[in-house]
Amino acid sequence: SGPFTYTGVLSTFNVSDRTAIWAGWAAGWDTGFDQFNGGSNWIGGFEHEVSDDLTVAYVSSAGNFGLRSAGGSAYSHSIYTVADLTCRTQYVFQTEYSHSNGFLADPSFDAENIAIVNYLFYTFSDCWKAGGRAEWLKTNTMTGESTSFYEVTGGVNYRANDNLVIRPEVRYDWSSTDFAGDYDRLIFGVDAVLTF
Repeated sequence: SGPFTYTGVLSTFNVSDRTAIWAGWAAGWDTGFDQFNGGSNWIGGFEHEVSDDLTVAYVSSAGNFGLRSAGGSAYSHSIYTVADLTCRTQYVFQTEYSHSNGFLADPSFDAENIAIVNYLFYTFSDCWKAGGRAEWLKTNTMTGESTSFYEVTGGVNYRANDNLVIRPEVRYDWSSTDFAGDYDRLIFGVDAVLTF
């Protein structure tokens, strides 16, 4: 329901020690340096640290999402709440909504997505962190009708050094629709993030 990549510019303005505002422009969703279908959209929002243990953020995008909106207009937002429950335990609640007047190659298809995601993390040490995620997505982009999809994921992060994180995980996806025959599955994956 959201982009994998943006290409554009984003500025940050710190209103106070606890509040930041973002504003910028992107060449549509999921693009490198090509502007598919004339993609051009706003991206921005804010983050506010309510207390030392609670942060809330709102991020929005509006305009032409390029390929993802078939050149039509679109709107999306995400709302995040991050709560430090203890010095080692962190909970994240996220909700997303998006609507586009067009989708991929069909400018007449109105795509709509809504999602709720819950994350729970536990830090064992500077090197090891465990996490879990439970997600519900309701979308009409998979079957043409509004359909619910679910997933739960568990995994660990191993920080080998300041620049390398290795993340193995197990994920289970399912849906109660006829589409579930292809979607009801258990997946194991591992990735590595190298920063420089």
